[in-house]
Amino acid sequence: MAPPPSRTECVIKHGDSVPEDLVPRADARTGPRRFSDAAARAGARRVHARQLREIIEEYERERGPLDIDGVQDALTEWPDI
Repeated sequence: MAPPPSRTECVIKHGDSVPEDLVPRADARTGPRRFSDAAARAGARRVHARQLREIIEEYERERGPLDIDGVQDALTEWPDI
């Protein structure tokens, strides 16, 4: 069973459709009844990746192509990424 949510975490039920063959394949890798946890983690990774892409695009619009110094600048400017 999944651990209970933290005091600051809110759990919201959200119904989505997934390909029929995905659930048994996910269950085989995550364990029974862990599909929601795996889906939530995957969704969080995708949202985070999109946020990072948006930050990079904004940085490059303002300052040009991103290089290692730009990465350090971005991490300083946006420490919560």
